[in-house]
Amino acid sequence: MNVYKHITLGGLLIILFCAFTACARYGCVRGSCEYGQGIFKWPEGSKYIGEWKDSFRHGKGMYVWSDNTKYVGEWVFGEEHGQGTRIWPDGSQYAGEWQQGKEEGLGMRTWPDGRKFIGEWKAGVIHGRGMRVWPNGRKYIGTWKNGKRDGEGTFIPPDGELPVLE
Repeated sequence: MNVYKHITLGGLLIILFCAFTACARYGCVRGSCEYGQGIFKWPEGSKYIGEWKDSFRHGKGMYVWSDNTKYVGEWVFGEEHGQGTRIWPDGSQYAGEWQQGKEEGLGMRTWPDGRKFIGEWKAGVIHGRGMRVWPNGRKYIGTWKNGKRDGEGTFIPPDGELPVLE
């Protein structure tokens, strides 16, 4: 009988260990991760806090990657879709429209050195009308195609004065 007491006590210790350590840290840790609100954690350190539908991130929520990149916004069946903001560990961020996990539509991207782009995006790349702003205040307003200036545009110097053309 003493053997059973030790086994039972040992089993209880294993259960308690699992309840408060790695055994309980992954998967759906709070709420419902099928329908409604829930928190899901992945073994590599990523987590999602927000709305779920059919076991997909769906609705409003925040995803934090293991490198501390964050996305806060709308989700459709597991992908960033709608309005949202992604912030990278270096301080860069994009706020705007998303489609199927990529920047798409109107948005603004900022970089830690002060550069900005405000305008249209397609499949995660600058594409369409927009304005690039450099840290010194210089601006370019024009058209972009696949991330590069394309067609007509205007450079505006930092002081805002338009150059006189002769």
